[in-house]
Amino acid sequence: MKKLLFAAAVCLLAACNEELGPEYETPPVFDEVTFTTATQPDGVVDPVKVDEIVTVNATVSCPYKVRQVWLAYFVDGDESDVKTTNPYNYDATTVTFKERIPGQKAGAKVSFQVLARSDYVFMWTQTYTYKVEGGEDEEKPNPDLPDEN
Repeated sequence: MKKLLFAAAVCLLAACNEELGPEYETPPVFDEVTFTTATQPDGVVDPVKVDEIVTVNATVSCPYKVRQVWLAYFVDGDESDVKTTNPYNYDATTVTFKERIPGQKAGAKVSFQVLARSDYVFMWTQTYTYKVEGGEDEEKPNPDLPDEN
């Protein structure tokens, strides 16, 4: 009980401190974010194939340690249906994060962000987007023209 009271007192003193250290203001930094597939290991070039898994890689650093990194994505612009992965827990100043986005249907437009947090600050990447081949945007053969085969 004494340890709990002591911990509470320390937290209260820290909360009352008007001058917080830089660890309260320094966000994690994303040094590099890439996304690839098994058929395009050197980088995704739109479009991605139907049902193909996309692997997202991110290098994240913070001088006050990266604590968690995770991925959020949504399909076809539906921001009301954002899916997130379970956060990976870390205790390092620089981490390499790797997560997969499941394969999607033809014509899907997938948007994603990588999110990270230190002990006190959250940060996220820009939104990255890729398209799954097939669907309405794909050029359809003209039935009035003969096959070229």
